[in-house]
Amino acid sequence: MPDGGIASGLGVGTVLFVVLAFLTVLLAQKLENRLILLGLLAAVLGLLYGWLGGYHVGVARGDVSMSVGIGGVAGTMMKIGLVLVLGGVVVGILGRWPAAVTPVVPANREEAPRV
Repeated sequence: MPDGGIASGLGVGTVLFVVLAFLTVLLAQKLENRLILLGLLAAVLGLLYGWLGGYHVGVARGDVSMSVGIGGVAGTMMKIGLVLVLGGVVVGILGRWPAAVTPVVPANREEAPRV
């Protein structure tokens, strides 16, 4: 894939991610659904970056050669996606936890004086 194709793929992927993330936040009603969908979007973007990150641009100037890649971004996006999905699962599980587990203190109860 030529260098222009890599840059356009990254640009399209990033814009698509931002648009889909915005729509997810607006349209998903429950917090756990938002977190899971955003995590899946981040993981897919990480896959796209990893696929495109295999191509490196080499620049040779005199005796110096540079290699530019985006492999680190792919791993970071996959980790963010994993954390968001796990957070959504935890919020979903804890949201269905019985209310009897947390003790309820009546509002009219006064604190005992301390000596």
